[in-house]
Amino acid sequence: MTMWAGSLRLRIIILHVVALCLAAVAVPLASQFLLDSSAAHIEYRTLRAHAGDIAKFVTSGADGKPELALPVDLRAFYSHGFGGFSFAVRDAKGRLLSSLPAGALIPELTAANEAPRATQAQGVAGPLTYYAVQTSRKVADQTVFVEVVQNLQHPDVIFDDVIADFLRRMAVFMVPALLLLAILDALAVGRVLKPVSRLSRDAAAIGPGQLDLRLSARGVPTEVQPLIRSFNDALDRLERAFHLQRDFVQVIDEGPGVAENERDLIFRRFWRRSRAQAGSVGIGLAIVARVAEAHGSSITVTENARRGATFTLDLTGWAVPRGHAMDAPNPTGRVSFV
Repeated sequence: MTMWAGSLRLRIIILHVVALCLAAVAVPLASQFLLDSSAAHIEYRTLRAHAGDIAKFVTSGADGKPELALPVDLRAFYSHGFGGFSFAVRDAKGRLLSSLPAGALIPELTAANEAPRATQAQGVAGPLTYYAVQTSRKVADQTVFVEVVQNLQHPDVIFDDVIADFLRRMAVFMVPALLLLAILDALAVGRVLKPVSRLSRDAAAIGPGQLDLRLSARGVPTEVQPLIRSFNDALDRLERAFHLQRDFVQVIDEGPGVAENERDLIFRRFWRRSRAQAGSVGIGLAIVARVAEAHGSSITVTENARRGATFTLDLTGWAVPRGHAMDAPNPTGRVSFV
């Protein structure tokens, strides 16, 4: 669980899932807004065209009052309420001059003695859900208002039904589509991060025994390559420092050396070549041997080719306690004291 909590892959997937969820909410809302806006624009444009056609036939009668003289085809169209359309013609005081079809519920958009409150409207009036457009016309110095309404619940009006059905179908389609997209996204992220995962395994495999290994930048994203170069440079410096430290621990002994038959004896406690020699009790090399043995190592002595003796401390099996700089058996083999 701790590994996943800091996983770059998990973080990317979570961010993508959040983005997909936001998109799943935003896309339907934006689609509904655009569809509703487009529907309202088309409705109002159609209603304005109807209102303009009706207004052309409002004339002044013999008594000087406005009257409507619709052609037979338009009268028949509105009388039967085709497409859910109805209209009303009112004077400036709001008095009804004409309306079709007979008995149709037409909300009044203009109050008496007032200019039109709105040229277009959408709302609900009792059982009527409607779009409405109002236009005005001057007839013999009198203002006449023509209002055209379309009942959205009329069977001939299918535009709103199409929008509602589209949104339902869109919701049904988006759920599996987003799930599929999330799965594909997770697979894509895994594929993109595969070189990074390989890189992580390679880095974890480099221990004190593999200081000559280096990380490969093959297939790794360019954003990570500077980190690889820095890591490899650090390994170069560490390897050089390790070799320098190993070669630096040397003691040149130009003494008489150690005879071959004494090379095992000198590591015993209290052993001395000459007991008459003062200042030595014979425990120094014994302590070194015991410490080396306690750490899984050993110390041996051989003849120096020049003069004296060579003491070799074999650290192959040396393990440092957890938490120290080197948490693994020493790979280098030996450190020599010459």
